Amino acid sequence: MLEMNELRTALGQGLVTVTFTKKDGETRTMTCTTKMSEIPDENHPKGKVTNLADDLFRVYDVDAQGWRSFHYDQVTATA
Repeated sequence: MLEMNELRTALGQGLVTVTFTKKDGETRTMTCTTKMSEIPDENHPKGKVTNLADDLFRVYDVDAQGWRSFHYDQVTATA
C-alpha cells in the first residue's frame, strides 16, 4: 500500500485503484485520479477547495464519473 504522500503523487500523475472502507462499513474499490487531463472538462472543479483535512482525499472516480472522497486511514489497498 502506498504511503499518504505517495498516494497523493500517484493520483496527480494518473489512475490509481484504491480500496477503502466506507463510513457504513462497506468496502469499496474505485479507479480514481486528480490528474485534470484524465477528467472530462465538464467535471473539472469550478472553484478552489479549501479547508480539507490533511488525510482527506478528494478524487475523481473514472468509473462513476464523479467526485468522491475518503480519508487515508480508511484505505486498505492501492494499486
